[in-house]
Amino acid sequence: MTSQFQNSTSVKINGHDIEALNNTVAAIQSEPSLAKTTFRANGRWIDDRLVRTSIASFRGGGVEQERPQAHELQTDLPLALLGQDRGPSPLELALSALASCVTTTLASHAAARGFQLDALDVHVEGTLDLQGFLGLDENVRPGYRKIQVDIHLESAATAEEEEEFIRLAIAFSPLWDLFQNGADLETMTHLS
Repeated sequence: MTSQFQNSTSVKINGHDIEALNNTVAAIQSEPSLAKTTFRANGRWIDDRLVRTSIASFRGGGVEQERPQAHELQTDLPLALLGQDRGPSPLELALSALASCVTTTLASHAAARGFQLDALDVHVEGTLDLQGFLGLDENVRPGYRKIQVDIHLESAATAEEEEEFIRLAIAFSPLWDLFQNGADLETMTHLS
């Protein structure tokens, strides 16, 4: 089954098909239940600190969406953190996901308003204390304590318009929201 959100051959701004974007927005406005989306990732421990994650399908537009090809990601830890550096760490992938999401959100909102971007770079840096991960200090969280996001934007828009694009990216980025506000986590265990 295919989604009712399909690409068309209309004008593209920042790589976004404006007709398809407008059609998607209109479909969701008329049928809000189409906005409910569920993404999935399946991680499998391989050895040491190596994990392979597969992303093959999601639910969106009211139907199950199978990707033409599953995406495979591999994570490890750097040598300095006792890994074999066979991929980025999960913490680096989280920063990458945030950078990608802010970038996509900003480019989408600029495109929806008819603004072409000349350049957009988002640099994300996170700081944590390994004492939390290692369980050495119960007062230290295991995750990032601080994340800095540096957005460099070039376009023909005015400085005020560029500031608005950045505000919209922060306001509407799903991962900014996740990092800022968290999400309910449910754990299901299947033990042998």
